[in-house]
Amino acid sequence: QGTAGQLTTGMQTGKPLQHLEVLHLGFNPLGDSCTLALARLVQACPLLTVLQLQSCCLSMKVFQQHRRQLMDALRGALHLQTLDISHNPLGSTGVELLLKCLAQDVVTSLDLRGVIATSSNNHLARHVALYLAQPDCVLKHLCVADNYLSEDMMEEIIRSLQPNASLQSLQVSTNCKLGNQTFQAVLEAAQTGVPLQTLDMSGCGLEAPLNNATLDLLEDTAVELRSLRLCGNNLKKGDKEQLVDVWYKNWGGKAQVYVEKSSLLMCG
Repeated sequence: QGTAGQLTTGMQTGKPLQHLEVLHLGFNPLGDSCTLALARLVQACPLLTVLQLQSCCLSMKVFQQHRRQLMDALRGALHLQTLDISHNPLGSTGVELLLKCLAQDVVTSLDLRGVIATSSNNHLARHVALYLAQPDCVLKHLCVADNYLSEDMMEEIIRSLQPNASLQSLQVSTNCKLGNQTFQAVLEAAQTGVPLQTLDMSGCGLEAPLNNATLDLLEDTAVELRSLRLCGNNLKKGDKEQLVDVWYKNWGGKAQVYVEKSSLLMCG
């Protein structure tokens, strides 16, 4: 199902919605006409903690009509910690409008995977950086995978992390222009206070050889990564062996390593 009319019908069920904590609307063709119905549905769920809207055919137009009602609903959702709006063609403007609708002091997990359809006029990084730089931002888990990000764009996001002491998980996979520079910059951010525990750069553009500075950062005890995913990059056997050696040195018997020809996943 999944039309605006059906969303409205769902609200008529009454009292049970007052106790609803997880709402999964993903993979339904809600379309841009659902704004008002979605706003009312969110308002009808005062305990809503998780809202999943992946692949719902939403574009920037979803914010053009009844934007005030949607903003009031999302900012008024005092328990809404997790939002997944991935694989919707929001575009840069749609992302900007979405982030202005969120309560940055409440949302802890945000999935923006695959919301940019082209590399031209891509300002996602700027909007995400401004959101992260807010002093009351409490975001812990951010996914910006598959969004045509370049290293310069990613640098803008990384710089915004410096005042943010909350981010624990960063997924930037399937951005083929992100390479060694981004990897080192993320590790430097982790070294200077960002409490990053999970980094996913699978399917990016890392290339051999990794320099000693990058390996030294990974070995630094101030960098507390517990999960590192580098599958599908252009790393050579020697790079992988060096990474694995550093990982075992850091985690000893707790280290978990999965290595194949094109795969490298390490956990601690």
